[in-house]
Amino acid sequence: MKLVIENINKEFKNAQGKTLPVLQDINLTINKEEFVALVGPSGCGKSTLL
Repeated sequence: MKLVIENINKEFKNAQGKTLPVLQDINLTINKEEFVALVGPSGCGKSTLL
């Protein structure tokens, strides 16, 4: 068993209506029994990916 994420894209609109790309073409495979940590600065899209 594995978790596969392919070609994930996410955009948000700011208060002025401008589209802001947050995630672009994200691919990720997590195999059975692998331990993975998503790390990065605040606001980089870790929670958005999940």
